[in-house]
Order: sequence, then C-alpha cells, then structure tokens
Amino acid sequence: MKHAVRYFSKSGNTEKAARAIAGAPAVEAISINAAGAAIIEKTAVLFLGAAVYAFGLDDAVKTFIEKLDAAKTGKGAAFGTTARVKPAVNEKTPDSRRRSSNLPVDRAILAPVLAS
Repeated sequence: MKHAVRYFSKSGNTEKAARAIAGAPAVEAISINAAGAAIIEKTAVLFLGAAVYAFGLDDAVKTFIEKLDAAKTGKGAAFGTTARVKPAVNEKTPDSRRRSSNLPVDRAILAPVLAS
C-alpha cells in the first residue's frame, strides 16, 4: 500500500507538519511546487496539507487538487496549520517548557487511515 504526503507552505509551519506526518508511514513529504509532486502511481492515501490564506486556499493548492487523477488517488486526508497572533510561549517560560519545533505524530491516530 502506497501513501503520499504533499504540502504547500509559505512560512514553513505546514512543511513541519507534513514531515511529521510523513514519518508515520515512512514516506517523503513533498512540496506541491517541487518537480516530483505529481501523483504518478496508485496511492492508497494522499495526505495534503495547506494553510488558509486570506479566507481560502492558495491558487497553487487549488490547481494541484484539480490536476489529481482520481484513478491514482485513493483516500484523501487534509491537514493544515495557522498563524498565531500571540506567541505560543511566554518569553519568560523556561526553555525546558517551551514547545518543541518537532511535531510529534501519534501513530495510533493515523492507524485507521493507514490501514485502509
């Protein structure tokens, strides 16, 4: 069973999430702007990540979705990120309590998607 992870990221947040998700099924996370982003083999699950910019998806994401071949794409799982107006951590918080830049992905959460 083949899985694919594709993403669009302006700030790098969605890229970090995509790489974390890609680690669970052990596949490469590829930007939709990269040369190898097209889905050319039958894929059981396509994880597609993007953020909402100005109340909608970026045109690059819409174009990528429109070009997907339904015969090569099984299930779809969408994920996204968002910007925060306030810092996620108070600057006075000790380093040991700051959020990690590594985004852990609970494999149990992905298991039902990956198993199908």
